[in-house]
Amino acid sequence: MKRLLSVWLSVVPIAALFASLIGAQPASQSPFEMIVNEYFKIHDALANDTTKGVDAAAQEIARLASEAQPKSPGKNPDFGAIKGAATSLQGGKSLEQAREQFFQLSKPIIAELKRSPSARKPAFAYKCSMANKTWVQGQKEVRNPYYGKSMQKCGEPL
Repeated sequence: MKRLLSVWLSVVPIAALFASLIGAQPASQSPFEMIVNEYFKIHDALANDTTKGVDAAAQEIARLASEAQPKSPGKNPDFGAIKGAATSLQGGKSLEQAREQFFQLSKPIIAELKRSPSARKPAFAYKCSMANKTWVQGQKEVRNPYYGKSMQKCGEPL
C-alpha cells in the first residue's frame, strides 16, 4: 500500500506539469465567463489610463457573444447587447470614448451577474457617484475605470 501511494504521489505532479505544458484547462468556462475575463482586461486598462489591449479584448468579447447568441435560450445572458457594446468599443477609441463605451458594455454584464450571481466569481460591482456609472471588477479593492489614476478609489459597492 505504501509503495502504491508513493508511486501515486510521484505521478500526480508529473501529470499536472504535463497538463500545464500542453495548455490543458482544469475546467471549461462558459461563454459568459470567458466574456467576463475579457471585460476585466478592458477594466484594468481603463483603470490604468490606457486603451492598450482594449480593442483586442472588445473584439474577443464580440466574437464570443456572437458565437454564444444562437445557443442561448431566451435573452439571458443578453449576448446581443454584449456584442453590440463590445463592437462599439472597437476601432482605436480615445480613452474618453472607450470609457463611455465601457459603461455601455457594463450594463448587460452587470444585469447577468445580478440575474445569475454564480455566473462568475469573484466579481465585485461598484458605482462611481461622480461619473454616475457602474462597473464590475475581479478584485475587491476599488479601481475606477472612468477616472483612472486621478480618482482610483472612487466607488461604492452596488
